[in-house]
Amino acid sequence: MVTGSLEVETKYEVDGDAVLPALTELPDVARESDPDVHHLDATYFDTDDLRLARAGITLRRRTGGDDDGWHLKLPVDGGRHELRAASGRSARTPPIALRRIVAGVVRDRSLVAVAGLRTERRVVSLLDEGDAVLAMVCDDRVQARRLGGGDQPEQTWREWELEVRGGRRKLTKAAHARLRAAGAQRSAHGSELARALTTSCAAPERPTVAADERASERDLLHQHLVALAAELNRLDPLVRADLPDAVHLMRVACRRLRSILRTFEKSFDAATTDPVRGDLKWLIDELGRPRDVEVLHGRLGEMLAAEQPDLVRGNARRSVDRRLRAAYRSAHKEAAEAMASPRYAELVDTLETWAENPPWSDRRDRRARRKLARAVAREWARTEKAAAVADAAAGEPDHAARLHEVRMAAKRTRYAAEALAPVWGDDATRLASAVTRIQRTLGRHHDTAVAADEVNAMAETAGAEGEDTFTYGVLRARLDQDLVRHERDYRLALRKAREPRLRRWLR
Repeated sequence: MVTGSLEVETKYEVDGDAVLPALTELPDVARESDPDVHHLDATYFDTDDLRLARAGITLRRRTGGDDDGWHLKLPVDGGRHELRAASGRSARTPPIALRRIVAGVVRDRSLVAVAGLRTERRVVSLLDEGDAVLAMVCDDRVQARRLGGGDQPEQTWREWELEVRGGRRKLTKAAHARLRAAGAQRSAHGSELARALTTSCAAPERPTVAADERASERDLLHQHLVALAAELNRLDPLVRADLPDAVHLMRVACRRLRSILRTFEKSFDAATTDPVRGDLKWLIDELGRPRDVEVLHGRLGEMLAAEQPDLVRGNARRSVDRRLRAAYRSAHKEAAEAMASPRYAELVDTLETWAENPPWSDRRDRRARRKLARAVAREWARTEKAAAVADAAAGEPDHAARLHEVRMAAKRTRYAAEALAPVWGDDATRLASAVTRIQRTLGRHHDTAVAADEVNAMAETAGAEGEDTFTYGVLRARLDQDLVRHERDYRLALRKAREPRLRRWLR
């Protein structure tokens, strides 16, 4: 079984004779624990060309201490997420559950031992008045060797590590100051593996779009293609590991990329980009199923938690939770299987080639400002057309579906305007913000409509099983009220987005 947790740690380089200072006077700290001494032996695995290290990922098998086993660390905002698995029978083959998570990074390469570290570790825990651990300070003396052929010289060093558990930011800041005052310097390596390999093991910086108003359309669009492809690669292992919000973020990146290929299609070679647009749509749909269940679970869970206790009867709360947890596991498994398919691998490979060989059309390259603004105007026209169709369907059974089409059109307008923000500045940003309000209000409307249908299905199942269905009726009534409110908010957002000043730059 794989378990995981967020790890927030800072490493410091120190001299061999440095003295670890007392830390009992730090904010919230009542006392320090007696030091625990561990002798750790770790073997790090990677491809022969260090693909994991270049992505900021580490995979190791460690013995000694209180966390024997396999450790996979993935870079996330705010730290690294560590996944653990039991040691198993083999010391040379990582568990299949961890190999699946990094499969998109490793591709067809084998995982081999690339470094070995032996560490003498002294651990001091910083405790509050209730003996809860706020932070841990490790004093490590490390011996490291690079593996994989040839005589590799052994390296030795000493370092301190501060790992924050339940402490506040005030404690972290004070601890940093105290350790620096004792002679510690922030490590330039970031991890033991980086130092052993004498290479960077930090997650690469996310590409940014640095174009300005003088940029050509190809320059601007190429920067977007590179940034979004890199975002897909960054999120790949996080989605496979089922980390919070990863599915949603990857789906958004796919939608942005597909929107650029669609909205600015005249800039691209359709024979090359049309199949990619189809593959992106396929991936968006695969990721959509777990995402939709995730949103539904959160929505109904919040509603049940906020409902009056006397209106939540029988097994409704437990039944909703159990049903949606099972549905999410199934949907996420299907999405992970899709990402393990040849179709997904081919899509990722194609996007990577666009960094060097973008799929341009024969159209002459021109300045992005005026040329691409016309494409944004076309997306807004489609939004207006969808809104008119939805208005005509008011009171009809397909009204909710027509509003969902307005949402999709508004989303494409938003992505198009945001893509031009580097060259149009506040003009594009203001339009994107106005259209975002339409998208979000209709997003809430769509999620509510889906939740209402699901509540009906749950009520039918509960009734067939002889359970009390009263609570489902309460939920449905609340959701119907929300539908009316969301549609009212949409009307207001649409009226504001129609202000002519927001589109003067599109003329």
